[in-house]
Parts: sequence; C-alpha cells; structure tokens
Amino acid sequence: MTIDVDYLSPQAIESEANALLASFEAKHGKILSLETPLDEIVEFHLGLTCEMADLGHEAILGQIDIEDKIIRINENLDTSAYPNKEGRFNYTLGHEAGHWVLHRSYVEKEITESLFEEKKEKIILCRQQEQKARVEVQADMFASFLLMPARKVFDQFVEETGRPNGLDINAFVWGMRQERNFMDREFPSPFYIPSDEDILLHAFADLAKRFKVSRQAMVYRLKTLGLLSDAKQGMLAF
Repeated sequence: MTIDVDYLSPQAIESEANALLASFEAKHGKILSLETPLDEIVEFHLGLTCEMADLGHEAILGQIDIEDKIIRINENLDTSAYPNKEGRFNYTLGHEAGHWVLHRSYVEKEITESLFEEKKEKIILCRQQEQKARVEVQADMFASFLLMPARKVFDQFVEETGRPNGLDINAFVWGMRQERNFMDREFPSPFYIPSDEDILLHAFADLAKRFKVSRQAMVYRLKTLGLLSDAKQGMLAF
C-alpha cells in the first residue's frame, strides 16, 4: 500500500536525516566511523525491530509496519549469506528508517481515522525496485543522506582525488581510460568496452566500500553533491 504525502524539498529531507544523526550522537556519542551505524540507530535509538523475511517477491526489498514498529528486509539481502549485498541491505534499511521519520504521522493519522471502520486495512510501506511514488522517492533520499552525510563524503572525496572543486565527468572518464593499470585491473577482458558509468562505478568502488553503500549509490551521491558533473555548476557550501 502507498500513501499520499506532501512535497518535501531535498534540503528538508537532508535536515531530517542530519537531525536523526545528531540526536543519536547526543545520546550515544559521536560517530567516529565513516559508515553510519544503521543497526544501532534503527534498533536502539528509534526503537524498531528489524528482521529478515520472505516478502513474497524478490522485487520487494523491504517493508515497514509502523503500527507494530517492525522493519522486514527481504531475505535475499541477508548479508550473512550474501555479503556482496551489504550496500543494498543498508540502503533498504535506511529507506525504511526514512519512512519512520518522514511518514509515520501520515500512517498514524490513517490508523486513527480507520478505528471506527468495520474492517481496517493494515498499512505496510514497501520499498520496491523502480518504485517512483513520492513517498518512496523521499525515503530513498533520506537513506542517501543518512548513509552518506555530505561533509564526510566531501572530505573523503577530496582526500582521494585532491579536487575540492569536483571533477568534470567527461574529462575524468577520458583520463581513467588512459590509465592502463586501472583498465587492465578493472576490465581485464579485451572484448568488453566499459561505458562511462562503468568507469565511474569502478573508480569510486573503494569510496563506496568505506561508507558500506553500493557503488551506484555513491556515484549518484557524488553527482548530487556536484562533485561529479558534466558542467561546472558550483559546489555546495560546507
């Protein structure tokens, strides 16, 4: 089931994610690692239960039962069995935490209004692949901001590249194609010509690993921060 929610700007959603991080640090101490301690935030700080479950379809990555305070993650993302899916697991968990922070009030309102109905439909919010509803887009944004705080990503990017003003994608990709050590290591098959996006995903794989997110999520975050751009659009102020 989906719900209608009001528009929230990316800045407002990022403020909510930063507020959650700040409140966690105020209670549990400063987060010293690059990766966000998502399990601790979800279970100890927000008071939610998280469990792996068969959600009925592989396209349903996660769901949250706000009424019972339970997050269920598709068992296909179980990192103990599939360690290479850690990034997707973390993003899904962050997405469901976003529903709790951003959309709990909508669900609670629906529950209250349905109390006197003869049959009440339970409201379960799900994260699905290719889901484009506003409520899901907002939860995706929240996960990105929560897992990859701007300041930390900026600092690590500058440390790795030495480019505080960001990189032009076209020039960067062209340069990486000339780096034979990189190309031979990452794309050993002489019959495969990687796309520009493939180059970016492999070039920033270590950065993604440090934050325990997928390569795709990291590259997208770098683009939204203006650290990777096709044209110089200016940097965010830190």
